[in-house]
Amino acid sequence: MRAPRLVPLAISLLTTLCFASRSNAQLANGGGPGTYGPGIGGDALANTTVGGSVGGLRHFIRFRAEQSSPLVAVRFPFLSADLPGYGGGTGGRWKLELFADDGTADNFPSGPALASQPVEESIVSSNGRLVSFTTPYTTTRGALYHLVFDNIDLDPTNNFFSLNHWTRLSFDEDGPLNERFAESDWKNGYFQFGAWHAVESMCPIADIEYQNGAHQGMSYGEASYLCPEAEQDCTNEQLVGEINGSTKMARERFTVSCVDRVVLGVGVRLLRVEGTSSPLVVSLRNGADEEIDSVTIPAWKITVGPAPSFEQPITSDDFGHGARWVSARFDEPHTLLEGGTYSLRLSSTGGTYWAWVMRSLQWYGYTPQTAFEDGWSEYTVDGSTWLSLGRVEFENDLQFYFITPCAADLNGDQVVDGSDLASILGAWGAVCECLCPADVDRDGFINGSDLAEMLGAWGTCP
Repeated sequence: MRAPRLVPLAISLLTTLCFASRSNAQLANGGGPGTYGPGIGGDALANTTVGGSVGGLRHFIRFRAEQSSPLVAVRFPFLSADLPGYGGGTGGRWKLELFADDGTADNFPSGPALASQPVEESIVSSNGRLVSFTTPYTTTRGALYHLVFDNIDLDPTNNFFSLNHWTRLSFDEDGPLNERFAESDWKNGYFQFGAWHAVESMCPIADIEYQNGAHQGMSYGEASYLCPEAEQDCTNEQLVGEINGSTKMARERFTVSCVDRVVLGVGVRLLRVEGTSSPLVVSLRNGADEEIDSVTIPAWKITVGPAPSFEQPITSDDFGHGARWVSARFDEPHTLLEGGTYSLRLSSTGGTYWAWVMRSLQWYGYTPQTAFEDGWSEYTVDGSTWLSLGRVEFENDLQFYFITPCAADLNGDQVVDGSDLASILGAWGAVCECLCPADVDRDGFINGSDLAEMLGAWGTCP
């Protein structure tokens, strides 16, 4: 089941029935700087055609390199001629190239290709197509680069393919698409009518692999909207999280890996049903389901939107296009211990809220480091029995994140000062197999680059 193609920008929406399924320690265990959790928001899959009658011949994924190492391979969702409209003909002759950034405020590809890999034609789609560079280029950590997909077929109008992306349907939504990446650090776009253009509503799906074994990227690519007829045991309750009182609730259950985590607050993406005036309650709880702390978010701060219908034909209401991010701070910081099990529970004192989940694509070869591997989403309809939330069990996450201290604030007091400096000097020379608190730049080593970043962040955290 697919929604109609949207000709402008060559974007087409795909429902969950089309494509479905979890290093870099920073992303593997907590998202980007200042967050712990997925930190990704979106409603559905969408594609951009590389060639075809309306698509540009070149598309890019912009990323900020997290490693100084040869970039050896990229995995991404590839749609070809076996899905008419998303691909055509032979799928096209094309190449994948790596470019530097132009250094402007637009941050578009520039200069000669740093690496180039011709790719064989294929009419077979793949949720996780892997392209390896025969001659890899060594990236510099912190620099911006662009992966450019270039259709070089003699007849690109008829021989073409598409790239899939995670997208939001709420084009009027203010703020960033996600909290995991800075706007400049993870973006996609296309070349058409003689110029590059960025796509504002999409988040690229890709797993970038380095020679040193690290990975970076984002691999959420499916949501839950409708039970397939073939899955007789699927129920509407398990698709989307309904939050109503303390009986119908949703939560993210997780076990902290690698290192203790200091959390200052929380952000969630959801909507409230019209007429709901009671607040949302977000509760941080331990493994025994005892409350550690909670925040109460007034209803007026949460956008009103439609509830899902769970019926054919699927509409944007089922996608959760009315969901928005909302955040709040705890009264005091809390330390989540490595190896400890916790949950983030969503309830209300009345009225109804809805929270959509995202499924990661580990089933298709993406590494766990490109999603939030510490937990999964759950729901209850009786207030006590918790079941996996999402069409495929234990492969989904709520759209949420914890607010954490700035990277150089090692003790979580919101100030980078002498106590943090002492911590980094005390760990000097350490090699981090997973994640060290003093590894400010998350490159796996405690050295001069960490000290430089700490000194650059000296003072009160933003």
